[in-house]
Amino acid sequence: MTEQEFWKIVDGAVVNPATPFFLEDHYLSYWNAINALGDQKMSEFATMHETLVARAIESDLAQVVVLVQKDFDMANLEAFASGLISRGQQVYYNCLTDPQTTLLSITRPLLLSKCAAFQFVPAMIRAERQGAEGPSNS
Repeated sequence: MTEQEFWKIVDGAVVNPATPFFLEDHYLSYWNAINALGDQKMSEFATMHETLVARAIESDLAQVVVLVQKDFDMANLEAFASGLISRGQQVYYNCLTDPQTTLLSITRPLLLSKCAAFQFVPAMIRAERQGAEGPSNS
């Protein structure tokens, strides 16, 4: 999967961050977009996600996240990076180039630290497809 294909899937799953149930609606949209992929593409999606999380962590993001969330635990940086990715390509790259301005300008930035589940969607779907328990996407 190319990075362009990855972002097309992610950007297609983005919902309006001003909606009352934004995080739940966004997660369900993200789940459904990834669930539509075949097993091979889903594995490639997961690999690209890991690459982009690592890229975010290697950037200056960690130094700026504390501006948004004063009690931020740096151990949660992967969850924050996953949340950042889930907001789409433009937000992700804007944040890597100008994290302070981007984080202070996006709607509901505190929710980014509550997005750990986004990084596990492919594994959870895989488990569900194999008959294990997973969240319902209905």
